[in-house]
Amino acid sequence: MRSVFQGKEITVTVKTTGRNLTTEEIVAGFQLATGNFEALFLEQDTSSNSDYSDSSPDETAEVKKNGWIEKGEWVDVEVICPFCGFTGKTGTRWGNNFCKCPDCKEKLYNKYATGIVGEKNKIGCVYLADEPMIFKNQMEQDMEMFGESAEIS
Repeated sequence: MRSVFQGKEITVTVKTTGRNLTTEEIVAGFQLATGNFEALFLEQDTSSNSDYSDSSPDETAEVKKNGWIEKGEWVDVEVICPFCGFTGKTGTRWGNNFCKCPDCKEKLYNKYATGIVGEKNKIGCVYLADEPMIFKNQMEQDMEMFGESAEIS
């Protein structure tokens, strides 16, 4: 979903993947674009039993189950280092693509521990780091170092 809020001097574009914006997020975008923070204030009516929801029931259950993790929030990572054999836990910021092995300090790729974004595995980790981190320019450097015969087939 993509929403654009245009004020006199500021244009705010909000993009989401896999979910709809909440009413609070829409109001916040409007207020930021217009600079009028008193323009819209919605009070939540908890007494009404409306069946209307911005998301499907499965999606709502998933959000409640997983919780919300803000970008930059500290999360646990399960580490199974292919370099030194270390197994255990470390931490990183939510949104980071890699972490470092606490033992050998090699960079490891962070993937979702359960395959579902934000869900914790049995030991409470959000990410699993069990393979080396490969950067875009690293393949070019490897090709220079090992020659053309090092191509992946």
